[in-house]
Amino acid sequence: MASRPWHSLYDPGVPADVPDTGAGLYEVLSGVVRRFPDTPAISYFGRDISYWRLKTLCDGFATALYRRDMGPGKRVAVILPNCPQFVIAMLGALRAGAGVLPLPPDLGAEDVARIVQALPVHLAVVLDTQVDALRQVLPDVPLVVSSVRDYLPPPLKLLYPRATVESAAPRTDEPDLRFQALIKRSRPINFQLNNTPPEGVLLMDDAPPAAAFTSQALATNSHQLAWWAGRMLKRGRDRILSALPLHRAEGLVGGMGLALVSACTLILTSRVRSEDIMPALTTCQPDVLAAPARLFEELVVRGTPLPPRRPITRSLRWALSTGGPLSPAIRSAFEEAADARLVEALVGIESGYSHATPLLRTDSDEGFGLPLPGVDCRIVDDRLEVTGPQISAFQVPGGRTPVDGWVATVPGVRMDADGRFFANCLPSIEKR
Repeated sequence: MASRPWHSLYDPGVPADVPDTGAGLYEVLSGVVRRFPDTPAISYFGRDISYWRLKTLCDGFATALYRRDMGPGKRVAVILPNCPQFVIAMLGALRAGAGVLPLPPDLGAEDVARIVQALPVHLAVVLDTQVDALRQVLPDVPLVVSSVRDYLPPPLKLLYPRATVESAAPRTDEPDLRFQALIKRSRPINFQLNNTPPEGVLLMDDAPPAAAFTSQALATNSHQLAWWAGRMLKRGRDRILSALPLHRAEGLVGGMGLALVSACTLILTSRVRSEDIMPALTTCQPDVLAAPARLFEELVVRGTPLPPRRPITRSLRWALSTGGPLSPAIRSAFEEAADARLVEALVGIESGYSHATPLLRTDSDEGFGLPLPGVDCRIVDDRLEVTGPQISAFQVPGGRTPVDGWVATVPGVRMDADGRFFANCLPSIEKR
């Protein structure tokens, strides 16, 4: 599609394309540390981890993997909730050159075994509450055991059940495979990787096959989202509360990646229920809220009120919704109550973030959004196909390879003369 009419509907200052920096997520982290070393990178139940500290932890985990030959050609499974260990394990594995397979923390042991059989892993980072079950189904995979308790602030550590920690001691033949112990015993070293191309990150929807993303593609997709936010995202200052799961593209790009490329603070919450998010909004005072569409429905429709003129309205400027379009009534009710703009984004398992509604222009937020900077679109047999720098064209075992860089996404799509896209197959969240 040579013509891109949707560019005329962009907010002021949003570019048509994004610059190609060639940097992956870890390289983005390194750049942020040089400019914002003391800025909090992660806030977890009130405990902050600075960007300098985060990089030190990532380097320690990467060194531990490197010394165990877990670099290029190897794959690390990360089976953790939204917690600091997920970010450390993900970025540390990418620094070591290993591939990463994030999996849902509530996935059953048998389902994990089935996935690992299709997509073999050479090491897995798991919670202490999972380790006994996973040892039964992954007898040949070394398990790095972590605990939610590790990064809680001191008062909350006392409330975490100590019995859970003690019952999940690592195997006696590998006593050092504790997440914290691995990092502490592995003083970071400046190692160089060979020329083997890294496998990148394999993201799954519900079952294999998975979609493959290079670290550079994930960083680029995060930059696309940051450019879309424009002046509404203040570099090095904003706090982003993410209720999106980090094991999916929604949270990996719209939460962790967006915070990284904008040097903002990522506020992590392991639960995405409205009754848990409301206290976090009031306590943490975020500038940005990233959450699934169903959460906004619960906030507005199911009796969890967002009354205007509360303290929350003084901090929240905009919110990011994924997982399905909201009805105009729900969107308007949230924006009026929270005094914040709501942006809806289209996220595909193979395309990442490809479309979003504008933040400022209310005359162009019809349909399911406009293509992000650098994204091109075409409609083939009523199905939307997208291409862009966020798409990685390499083969996944059992998966599909993009054809000439294009991936098929939403069926039943049409585009009007101004470049707005509409789909009949995306019912509003209110009607589900």
